[in-house]
Amino acid sequence: MFGATAITGITPNPLASSATPDILDDILFSLGNDRDQVMLNRSTSLTAATALTDVLTGTTEIPTIQANSLIISNVTEDGDLVLAVNDGGISKSLHIEGATGTLRVPNTILPQATGGLGKDSGTTFDYFRCTGGVLGQGNQAAIEVGIYVTGADSGTHDINIGIDGGNQLQVRATGNGSGGITTPLITASADFHMASAKKIIGDGTGANGIVLKNPKNTTASALSGTQLDVEIDIGGTPYHFTVYPTKA
Repeated sequence: MFGATAITGITPNPLASSATPDILDDILFSLGNDRDQVMLNRSTSLTAATALTDVLTGTTEIPTIQANSLIISNVTEDGDLVLAVNDGGISKSLHIEGATGTLRVPNTILPQATGGLGKDSGTTFDYFRCTGGVLGQGNQAAIEVGIYVTGADSGTHDINIGIDGGNQLQVRATGNGSGGITTPLITASADFHMASAKKIIGDGTGANGIVLKNPKNTTASALSGTQLDVEIDIGGTPYHFTVYPTKA
């Protein structure tokens, strides 16, 4: 147990003055009998992935913290951080889950033009999630970024990647009403380009391999020009097909 009357580092003495007290640099302001949560002004920078006594634990997954930064930390293992507001008599929150590393953002806090991240309905919450590391931070073993919709959903949901208001790549999934999705759809506004010597590889083999549908085709006619052979790998065995550059 920590003493409840300690006032070291606070000026003026809150027990002897009516003036607003100031908590000095690097002095912890803590909550809970065991300092479950702490807040402080870190006066000097802190190197990435570095623990800070009574504030940040273990080999952290936190980037470099600059000098004179405000740090708010829940030190208790699996404890959450909740920033809540009252929206028409109903509490809504920006919620970081300690047990999962999940960030939940209700659309009532972060509205978008056609909906929002984290749209909630009743007691079932949809949310944007980033796990396995900090989105955009390198040197992570695994990054998962997704839009997850809970419950028996049958709506259509899009993930769009675009520049200057235009969608260059869209991934679409429609719920089947029982926790799964119907056939997902990926569309692009321009050609796909693969890096040199890279492959498009399907996970399935045999009857479960990739099926190429609707390639460009025309009426058969004479072919000419310099012959080339195209390699297609089927079940681990390369097959070669003859192609020509000119068609009559």
